[in-house]
This record gives sequence, C-alpha cells and structure tokens, in this order.
Amino acid sequence: AGSDWGDVTQSLIFHQVRKFLLRLDERKFHLKFWRPQILAFVANPRSQYRFLHFANNLKKGGLLVYGTILHAEKTPKPNPTPPKGTPPNDDQKGGGV
Repeated sequence: AGSDWGDVTQSLIFHQVRKFLLRLDERKFHLKFWRPQILAFVANPRSQYRFLHFANNLKKGGLLVYGTILHAEKTPKPNPTPPKGTPPNDDQKGGGV
C-alpha cells in the first residue's frame, strides 16, 4: 500500500507562494505605482462612447467601472389589512394546526 506524498517541486512552489502572500501586507506601496480607479455612471454606454474612451485614457492601467442606473416606476404597496366586510383568507384566520 503506497502513499502519495506529493511532488517536491509542488511543495516548493506552495511554500514560495505562501511566503509572498503573507508578505503582501508588509509591502509598502510607492506613489509611482498608484493608478486611478474610476467609477462612471452613464445613461447609455453606447451613446456616450467618447466619455468612456476619455475615462479609459485617464486611468493609465487603473480600474474603470461603468454602470447604468435604471429607474423603475414605483408600484403601490399592497394593503396589509383587507377592507371591512371581506372574508379572511387562510393566512388571516389564525388558529391551530
């Protein structure tokens, strides 16, 4: 009954990756590595291509996220209490099981 203990190369890669991931918090970020992160809200991305192209050029390797806000019509909330004289449904009867 043989046991598979893994590969030495795989173990070394795992060790290196773990070591560098643990160092990420210690690493100081330098200003020369700063890149803008832009959040743009547009009515219609297809019609505002020039604006998005401009924003994309501003970011210089940073992050550009654009989105559209959709407005929905408000629907009236249902009345939680039925009008007087309406027979109660099963949810309003109460009672035991």
